[in-house]
Amino acid sequence: MSKIMIAETDDINVESDYFLCDSRISLKAKGLMAMMLAYPCKDDFKVDILSLFAKESENTIRSTMRELEAYGYLDRWQGRNELGQMLPVIYVIYENPYEDRINPKIKEKAIHDFMTLMDSLFDIINELKHPN
Repeated sequence: MSKIMIAETDDINVESDYFLCDSRISLKAKGLMAMMLAYPCKDDFKVDILSLFAKESENTIRSTMRELEAYGYLDRWQGRNELGQMLPVIYVIYENPYEDRINPKIKEKAIHDFMTLMDSLFDIINELKHPN
């Protein structure tokens, strides 16, 4: 049985909506994050059962979980017992991502996209200042 743990960000037990405003993650990831935060049986989390509620395939849910993991909203841990057998997966959900946990490739792409946007804005400003 897998388990979901929510990492609290402060002393107040109010769910953050930061992830809903994060333009880096897909609408599918936002919906899955909301479902995982509201999942009633956090001690018995199963992707196959979640897929029944979401009307999505297990593969889709797993790929969306990888997206959340890449952007720092989800950590996954699975250890082994003393016999070498796999232990249940523990998913830790973060209501706010942490910069040091973000996948470096995604961080690099985000910086590149931002710089491209800034270049475009500077071009538009220059055209407005100096029309032909």
